[in-house]
Amino acid sequence: MRKFLIMLPIAVLFLSGCKTPTAIVNLRQAEDDLTIAGFDSGITERMEFHENSGFFYKFDYDKENLYLILATSDEDLQRKIVFFGLAVWTDRTGGHNKNQGFRFPPADNLLNNQQVMAPARSPDDLRSLLERTDKIELIGIYGNSVRTVKRRDSQIRINAGFVDDVLIYRATVPFGLLEHGYSPAGRGKMSIGLETGHLEAPSSARRAQDFDGRRPADRRRPQSGMSGRMPGQSPGMMTDWSRMEAQRAAAGNLSRPARLWIDLDFVRTGN
Repeated sequence: MRKFLIMLPIAVLFLSGCKTPTAIVNLRQAEDDLTIAGFDSGITERMEFHENSGFFYKFDYDKENLYLILATSDEDLQRKIVFFGLAVWTDRTGGHNKNQGFRFPPADNLLNNQQVMAPARSPDDLRSLLERTDKIELIGIYGNSVRTVKRRDSQIRINAGFVDDVLIYRATVPFGLLEHGYSPAGRGKMSIGLETGHLEAPSSARRAQDFDGRRPADRRRPQSGMSGRMPGQSPGMMTDWSRMEAQRAAAGNLSRPARLWIDLDFVRTGN
């Protein structure tokens, strides 16, 4: 009995930390053009923040669409979004299912974006990679298929970019595209899932290995009777392994997924 009483506060603390946050979704008061240009980095002060995932978020709606705004100033999370893409799951049952959603940038960008793994890459490189992405991956929107389409051809509209050091992500999701439809004026439930960093990074980024099978950390250590530079070795070569190790560390940070489910509570209009 005593052991049970000791463990009970720990269990309560664990469960409270795992509680799904609820977002109040207000009726949209005015239309805009979905651009990022009108925002400033202070937008995060008017948004909810989830500490464990690093996401700021805000929702509103009208009778036809759900509007989502996300933001993050966390550099690792920004790299995950640009490198792996951000999957947004839409579950009208509120059950946190991943049957329907979309990903931007799409998964087929993964191999093309290996350069964001480099820790020395500047924010301008991330901006450029994001701006060049013109496709969106639709998952379970049309039956059980996964389609990658041009953003201009998608009914789900997305715009993402950087304002100062903050990545801002906006999406417009028509209720009519959701499984079985959805009406915020009704009494149904709805939840939104956010997920990035869950795809496996390319093996070349995860593990750098020399031709003799030794890892870079082992290769840096002088062998018995050897020290200093080898004949003909330039000073710059001495730092190559350190650079590779730094890239592996960056890959390790990116390989830890960021996930968040949010239950939506629509402010009903009565109309």
